[in-house]
Parts: sequence; structure tokens; C-alpha cells
Amino acid sequence: MAVVREESIDVNPTPPSEIAIIVEVVSPGSELPDRKDKPGEYAQAGIPVFWRIETRGALALVAHELVGADYLEHAPVTDTFGTRQPWPLQIDVPDLARVGPRR
Repeated sequence: MAVVREESIDVNPTPPSEIAIIVEVVSPGSELPDRKDKPGEYAQAGIPVFWRIETRGALALVAHELVGADYLEHAPVTDTFGTRQPWPLQIDVPDLARVGPRR
């Protein structure tokens, strides 16, 4: 999932420079690309914030912030994740498991 700046909402394809944050949910079969390949691709594209949601074992949010040409990877968070980048917010990580299609 990518969150783009408002002025680029209707631009297709969205240029990487307009992506504020990208979120990857690691699932069976995507572990290697999500952990090894995609961070480098996103850093090279200049995407300032990348979050990886780990689903194996305890659900965890791993934040990455672009520092120079590479991401600084923060420690996994399994309870409440708080950030100011790209905007101030708090996420109850265990609640992410409860997100799904509404019926």
C-alpha cells in the first residue's frame, strides 16, 4: 500500500517522488522480497518512509526512515507504534490483525 500526496492522487502512474509512505505486509512467499529487495528499491526511489508488517510469530511493525541513500531500520514494535513521520499518529499493532473485509 502506498500513500501519496494529495496533489498527486489522480496521477497514474504515481511518480515515486509523490509517495509519502509505503507499507508492505509480509506474507508466505513474499518474505525475501519484502525484507531484502523492496527496501533497496524504495530507498533508491527516494520514498521517505517504509513500514513492514511482519506476520510470522508476533505481529510487528518495523519502521524504516530514509537517511541519505539508505533506510535506517528501527526495532520491531509489537504493541503501540508511535511516529511523527510522515505525520503524527499512533497505531495499536495488535489491532492490525483485526482489520479485514467488513461484512
